[in-house]
Amino acid sequence: MNHHHKRTVGFGRVAALLGLLVMLIAGLGLPAQALTALPDEAATNALQCLKRREQPPKFPPEELARKLTKLGFLRVKLSFDRPDRAPKVEIMANTASEQMQNEVLDYLSSYRLPCMKTEQGPVSAVQEFVFDALASPEGKPLRLTEDGTKTASCLVMPRQAPVPPMRSLDRGPVQVLIEARFAGTGTQAPEVKILFTNASLSVEGMVLDYLAEYRMPCRSEGDKPYAFEQQFTFNPSGEQPVTFKDSQMPLGRFLSFMKDIANEQAYFDLTSMACPFRLNWTFMQPIRPNRVSELGARDLNRTEFTAWLSELKMPLPERQSRQLIGSSIVIDVPCGVLDLRKKPLQTNPRSNPS
Repeated sequence: MNHHHKRTVGFGRVAALLGLLVMLIAGLGLPAQALTALPDEAATNALQCLKRREQPPKFPPEELARKLTKLGFLRVKLSFDRPDRAPKVEIMANTASEQMQNEVLDYLSSYRLPCMKTEQGPVSAVQEFVFDALASPEGKPLRLTEDGTKTASCLVMPRQAPVPPMRSLDRGPVQVLIEARFAGTGTQAPEVKILFTNASLSVEGMVLDYLAEYRMPCRSEGDKPYAFEQQFTFNPSGEQPVTFKDSQMPLGRFLSFMKDIANEQAYFDLTSMACPFRLNWTFMQPIRPNRVSELGARDLNRTEFTAWLSELKMPLPERQSRQLIGSSIVIDVPCGVLDLRKKPLQTNPRSNPS
């Protein structure tokens, strides 16, 4: 177990939320933003039917009796290859005692995925357990990971950008957010549904016509479905849309803007995540969870942390929330421990990260 010297740095006074927003002039036209691949459907469904024993891990009684109540956490990668077998377990990060580890490993041996279909390939997930004498270490949700194997490298889009309609009823910045799904062969167009739009029917039609020309020629009959989200923006009048004033900020300041952050019972050892690092956080409320992606090399140790960030909310009126969909902030994540279980909010940077 690694030991580190710690010092506490407060978040400071919470800034006025509206100070984070600014009006910026957008160009004309309808640019398509980058694709965001969605999780594998079969793997997601398999995780949703997870079966395990009823009794979760518990703080080792002998450690409680000896007053050894030091917090410990364990992060594991689980690989399922059969519906009737326990997963293979890889310990990714660990500050737990041997007794705590035994509690978790015994619990994990009861995991099964009865809905998993062997022919669809292995299912991998990351899970974290935090041992605190005052709380149950049952474990955070299983977070699906595909180890970066999913790509859209063979997706072919039209060479020409979509052409905005000559006349439009839209009088300000509008957007169309879609979900597309390839389930057939390489000659078939994707199935498309609109997740959110505040655009006119003419702009919606233009987007759907454009997507109807997408193809994935590398696909064969029986391949796994491939799904993605894509956002289109259109500004026929050149008006100024709302976006974030600061394109980058440290983690502490970012969290100070989040709704009910003082009530979050979160604990993350950032030093175990190849810190420092940067994340791109894209606002998607209230349509979807926020998108969080890593800038630079991917590290599965950040899986639970990024999932938590995606669920945070900003206390904004609905109209302003919808105007901000697709706006991004780069978060600078330091080394240390993020512990929101006690007030005031604090981070504990470590002087000797390892």
